[in-house]
Amino acid sequence: MSMKVHILSKQINENEYVAFDPMSKTVLILNRQEKNIIEKFQRSIPLSISEKYILKDILDFLNEKRENAPKQQFPLDGSPNMMVLMVSQLCNMKCKYCYAHSGTYNTPGVMKESIGKRALDIANDLGVTNIQFYGGEPLINFELISKLVKYAEKQGYNFKYGIITNGTLIGKEIGYFLKQHDFEVTISIDGPREINDLNRVYSTGKGTHDDIIKAVNLLNDLEVPLALEITYARNYIGKYTISEILDYLSNYSKTFIVGYVLPTVDGHRQVYEPTEQEVENMMTELVNYLFTKWENGIQIREMGICMVLRELLDPVYHVKKCICPEFPTRITVFHDGSVYPCHQVYLDKRFYLGHIMDREFKDTLQRQFKNAVDNFAMSNLHTNNNEQWIFSVCSFCKAHLMEVSGTYYLRYPNAYQKVLEHIMYNMVTRNMRSVIHTLGGTIIE
Repeated sequence: MSMKVHILSKQINENEYVAFDPMSKTVLILNRQEKNIIEKFQRSIPLSISEKYILKDILDFLNEKRENAPKQQFPLDGSPNMMVLMVSQLCNMKCKYCYAHSGTYNTPGVMKESIGKRALDIANDLGVTNIQFYGGEPLINFELISKLVKYAEKQGYNFKYGIITNGTLIGKEIGYFLKQHDFEVTISIDGPREINDLNRVYSTGKGTHDDIIKAVNLLNDLEVPLALEITYARNYIGKYTISEILDYLSNYSKTFIVGYVLPTVDGHRQVYEPTEQEVENMMTELVNYLFTKWENGIQIREMGICMVLRELLDPVYHVKKCICPEFPTRITVFHDGSVYPCHQVYLDKRFYLGHIMDREFKDTLQRQFKNAVDNFAMSNLHTNNNEQWIFSVCSFCKAHLMEVSGTYYLRYPNAYQKVLEHIMYNMVTRNMRSVIHTLGGTIIE
């Protein structure tokens, strides 16, 4: 077997174990004897004749699954479907855990109209379908966003729009604009006032919760598609659990992105970063919370867990050449016109794709993309035998990795493994018929 079957550390009962075959993405239940036989085989321990027959049945089953699994390689050709416009590398807030140095990425500024229009022209020529406005706080430069959307309409460009914002600048004018142009909106908020206002504050120290909720209510009244992004910080532990935070925020949206405090983009540790054990505790609680809601027919989504579940349920085996499969599918234009795959690699010249105003930008993009992808290839990822199985299902943003001399390591390998195991454990111990019915067919689209 080219990659070992992984036996989950948590068993169902005294005689039943959960196992995962990475090469076919098969989650299976083994009895104690079958589990012991697989472990002996994978450790090259001699088997008895009867054990060999049992092993043959298991391997025949898995080999058939592997052979019948359709294989698909993620595109690496530098044909992005999303362009991110960093229209403002400034922010009106002073979050205590900001990874981007108050939204500036150490290069404060706002995008000029000429750069934005050129970016949209390039996006249209490249076949980009989605434009996302980001920052910093992008609505600081709302005037440019409005001009660019009108420019795209005048040119006949057919883009879908999204924006990631702190929400504090959204009033009726901006709300109606987002509704009129079919924006999908993501707003950052960490929970109720006593949680959110610990870290998400203005430069004066004043909390932002009430201003954010006003914006959320306005967008909900306008029926603007809305996701809420939560950053779980160490100083929330003991005050609110992630379940309690989601219970509160689910009054405003049923779509979430849950993360946790990470080092800054230039690698400096932050005071409110959770430990690996705290990450594991929070994420396994999140998995339990979601599966319970799904079993009970409550349509709530968390992007990261849903992505893993979708990958496990998808019969297609995705061959990954890049650590982050989204890396080759997007380009990010910064306020000064420099272009990188994403904000996590900004100012790292290994990932520089050119300047949007360069006459030859489109002609050189594929070559530059290849160089960038080569620097973030799976071959640059260090894994031990206990970690390899994770990557058949999970992909990782650069923020969740550590780099030493061009080699990448998982930041929290034990936590990631335990969380993935916990998803699989829930898949075999919960009513998956109810779960899939609740989530709908879109879970594997």
